[in-house]
Amino acid sequence: MGLCGKAVGVSQDVNAALVLLLQEEIKAEVSDHNDIIFDLRAIKDEQEISLIRRAVEITDQIFKDILNLVRPGVIVRDIEWEIDRLMEEYGASTSSFSTSIYTGGGRPEVYFGPSDVEIKQGSILGLDYGVMYRGYCTDFGRTIFVGEPSTEDKKIYELVVEAQSRGLAEMYPGSCGERADAAARKVLADEGYGDRFIHKLGHGIGMDVHECPFLAPGETTPFKPGMIFTVEPSVYIPEKGFIRVEDEVLITSTGCEIMSSISHDLAIV
Repeated sequence: MGLCGKAVGVSQDVNAALVLLLQEEIKAEVSDHNDIIFDLRAIKDEQEISLIRRAVEITDQIFKDILNLVRPGVIVRDIEWEIDRLMEEYGASTSSFSTSIYTGGGRPEVYFGPSDVEIKQGSILGLDYGVMYRGYCTDFGRTIFVGEPSTEDKKIYELVVEAQSRGLAEMYPGSCGERADAAARKVLADEGYGDRFIHKLGHGIGMDVHECPFLAPGETTPFKPGMIFTVEPSVYIPEKGFIRVEDEVLITSTGCEIMSSISHDLAIV
């Protein structure tokens, strides 16, 4: 391997078996270089961006198919299973995290709720899923309304879309995660929903579904071209779930680009 007696830097996600192999079999000096490795991974090259674009295309197609399946009487778990099945059909290796459709109840802080529930007229489905394609992840979310949403729910959805837009306006080279998060959060706070946005605006994504840097208070790492994030504002409504949008976003030389082709128009079935 050419590493005998050499110093080897590893990231925190390297398993213990590999560390022991490096230390015991080839006498390498292993040390934590997590920050350096994550900095290198934060900026994607053209090949990586191309792979993520293909992963996003698969993710988008799954959503288009799922829209045709959501209707009253269907069990949420069956939709989740179909999402996972379509991943394989369209060429993804697996999901990048546990597919979730949130309809209220359960544990909102982790987007986890009961999936053995029947979709009803008036249900709000907060989708959160992603694929793994040739080693790269997506993380995508949309809201599906079963029947015409109430005036209040429609207003909240429009605010969530506006919050994402304001956050994206702060995503350009030299800006940073705390600025994007603050801009999005202000939209919801100004309308009285600040306490219902219960998580950060987003995070880096690539070989792992959650990578540095984050779109969060205190995150001052400058944006650079080639960084890719998922941007996911939401409003939590007790007993209804999340009204949310989530997209992969690429930092370009002049600003940012939403990589998904899925519209932000109301999805009503």
